[in-house]
Amino acid sequence: MKQREDEVATGAGIIKVKRGTAWIKLKGKEGPFNVWISDIIDKVLIGVVVLASFGFGVDPATGKLKERPLLLYQAKSSMALIGRKLKRISREKLERASKCAAEESEGDA
Repeated sequence: MKQREDEVATGAGIIKVKRGTAWIKLKGKEGPFNVWISDIIDKVLIGVVVLASFGFGVDPATGKLKERPLLLYQAKSSMALIGRKLKRISREKLERASKCAAEESEGDA
C-alpha cells in the first residue's frame, strides 16, 4: 500500500497521519477509498464520501444507515455553480483591470 503523510486538524491540534488506500466493504457494497491511519485515534471512522458513494446516509432519528439513491446530479450542479462563479469573478477582475488602465491613461494625458 502506497502511503504518504497528511496534516489533519483534531481537537488536540494539527497532527500528521499516514494516508493510504483501502478496499472497503459495507453492507454488500465495496470499493477503494483513501484512508488515514493514526497512532492516537483508535476508532474506525467512515465519512460521508464513502457512505454516499455506496448509496447510504445516516438516519438522524435512529443513527442507523439508510439506503439512498445516488445523487450524481449534485456534482454536475456543483460544477456548474463553480463555473458560473469563476466566470463572474473573471469578469469582475477584467472590469477592474480595464478601469485601472483607463485611470492610468487619463493620468498620463
